[in-house]
Amino acid sequence: MDGQRNQFSFVIENRPVDSERAPVAEITSVTPAYFSVLKTPLISGRFFSDSDDTKAQQVILIDEALARRYWQDNSPVGQRIRPVTRSARNPNAPIPWFTIVGVVGNIKSDGFDAPGAPHIYRPVFQAPPYASVVFLRTNSDPGSIGETVRAEVRRIDPGIPVFSVRTMSSVLSASLAERRFTLELLGVFAGVALLLASIGIYGVMAYAFTQRTNEIGIRIAMGAQRTDILKMALTEGAVTIAFGVGAGLFGSLVLTRFLQSMLFSVKPTDLVTFATIAALLAAVTLLACYVPAHRATRVDPLVALRHE
Repeated sequence: MDGQRNQFSFVIENRPVDSERAPVAEITSVTPAYFSVLKTPLISGRFFSDSDDTKAQQVILIDEALARRYWQDNSPVGQRIRPVTRSARNPNAPIPWFTIVGVVGNIKSDGFDAPGAPHIYRPVFQAPPYASVVFLRTNSDPGSIGETVRAEVRRIDPGIPVFSVRTMSSVLSASLAERRFTLELLGVFAGVALLLASIGIYGVMAYAFTQRTNEIGIRIAMGAQRTDILKMALTEGAVTIAFGVGAGLFGSLVLTRFLQSMLFSVKPTDLVTFATIAALLAAVTLLACYVPAHRATRVDPLVALRHE
């Protein structure tokens, strides 16, 4: 989630080579337990095993994004790829072919709001990195396990530094901090807009029924029940709500595409969200209509008839 990239350009066996438009993916070395710790599903083929070492065949795993991009019509398992450039560690060695032994689910590495980059995984026993990130899954308090990890690493090799021990929730929280602040600010403005709209609707309806006090008095004097007056007010309010909510929904459908980059795991036209907000606004508007209408029905008919 920190935006660091390790680009890997490669060619696919038995396919034309275009040096200017070679396929590119993120590459990293992982242990056999990596995917089980992160709960990453196996789509096809197999995971790495401890036998995938320097004496065995050079193998890799790819994710769904890479499989869909370059192997749409057939399975990538068993296919081979090769790096475009030679290894910096051993520039005189021949460029090896890597055999794809499995396809795993996609893992977000550039943030939830960024498009998923295709990934290639190599077994750590065939391509040990200079520095590593260790993922641990625990049933105890994650915040208290840091010192235990440091002690275990020191027991194996005191010269290896252990730093930046963080929980996954803190990593995710840091990556979403800016976006969360923006949405919280937007939520505050939306709440203020709802409050102002409610006050405005209440004021308009109260003024409208004040202007109709004489009419209401005549209706009551001619036999209209207070419930009839209240029903009339709510019916007129419901018509206003229908037009207002309809216009608001149309405007939202047009404008939500500008918020799409700020959302993940939620569609811009999420039905539940739209229905909930529409129901909330309708309830607030009905309440704003009901209160002045209820007060108007409590006016004495004789006072209402003399009202100018």
